[in-house]
This record gives sequence, structure tokens and C-alpha cells, in this order.
Amino acid sequence: MLSNKFSDKALRAFNSIRRDMRSDFDAVIEALEEEEAVLARKNRTCKDEITLRWQQGAQQALLELVEAMQNAGYVLRKELNNEQDRERYAGTRGSAIG
Repeated sequence: MLSNKFSDKALRAFNSIRRDMRSDFDAVIEALEEEEAVLARKNRTCKDEITLRWQQGAQQALLELVEAMQNAGYVLRKELNNEQDRERYAGTRGSAIG
């Protein structure tokens, strides 16, 4: 029951994850949060209990994905910063010796 109306930016971000490329985690998170908001709106007007339960489960799954993406983005940004620090340190150390 997802809307399937992701923006081009979100689709590119999803595709980058699929291809193991550096991803735009903010775009993915934004798209997932938009889908979660759509489900929340549907839940407020849903009369069928089975559909409501399914949508609530989907909403929970999206929230868990958002949290996982936020954590993955944080870890990758931290590793990138560490890599840059190591390169700076190696460059400084090499220039001091030479």
C-alpha cells in the first residue's frame, strides 16, 4: 500500500544502495519518512481493521528502516572522516620525515 510516487532523487538514492555505491542517505530517509506520513494519514481514515493493522505494520517497518538508514549514514560519515584524518596524518608525517 505504498504510494510508489518516489521522487527522482529518492529513486537515484535507492538505486545507489542497490549498486553498493555511496548513497545519499538523507534522500532515502526523506522518501521513507514521506511514505510513513502517507500511511499515517491513511490510518486515520481507515475503517477496515485488517487493512489498518497491515498499514500499521508497514508504518512500523518504515520507521525501523529510517532508523537503520540514519545509523548506516552516521557510520559511513564517521568512517569517511576517519579515513580523511588518517590521510592527513600520513601526509603530515611523511612531510616531516622527508
